[in-house]
Amino acid sequence: MAINEVEIHHLEWPISQIEVKKLEFNYPRFSKLIKEEPNIIQYSKGVKIIAWGKHNQRK
Repeated sequence: MAINEVEIHHLEWPISQIEVKKLEFNYPRFSKLIKEEPNIIQYSKGVKIIAWGKHNQRK
């Protein structure tokens, strides 16, 4: 497995509150971490970033 490490700069993400009417979660990899429904859900369309200095680390 490899982990890519980079330096990143971006403006603050614009965050929007959303309302979820129904949530189905089926992601076995995180089943031990996520046990309850979330108490807050946020969404962002994203921002442009500047990234540099990529380092690949093998684990």
